[in-house]
Amino acid sequence: MLEDKVDLHRLVWSPDDFDGDQLTPSAFRRDDLKGGDKFISVSRTDLLQPEAELKMARRQAERANGTEFVREVGCSILFNCGRLRVAKDNEGCLPFAVTPEPIPGENPAHCGIRNISGKTGKGYVNQLRTILVKLASPPRRLDSFLQDRDSASEWNGES
Repeated sequence: MLEDKVDLHRLVWSPDDFDGDQLTPSAFRRDDLKGGDKFISVSRTDLLQPEAELKMARRQAERANGTEFVREVGCSILFNCGRLRVAKDNEGCLPFAVTPEPIPGENPAHCGIRNISGKTGKGYVNQLRTILVKLASPPRRLDSFLQDRDSASEWNGES
């Protein structure tokens, strides 16, 4: 189990995942929040390998087709494990868990934010997406984040 103090990095895309400069729930696919073996992919900042993040960003950018996905600028957002675990849904339940999901030979820092509530309806999943937006750090450009990772380790999850 990951310690509460561990921060998690997520790659998001401008303009795809933004309304102006504000992150939107579209940054988190509904399907990834339906529970079971599905999860939101993130990377531990304490084990993060810049080359793995850049490789993933290149792959995602290549899949952008300009209509369904418009990925012009890769951005970083952070989550704190402890804050995710204590986040409550509208009914006061704790819907999130964070699990290590290392990808051997590619990304040892890979983790998953999972919906453990057992609820999978569209309305509930949308509620989880909104909670994630509220828990995310302010976005910053991926290249800037990777060049100055020390600032990531100082982020305390307060937003």
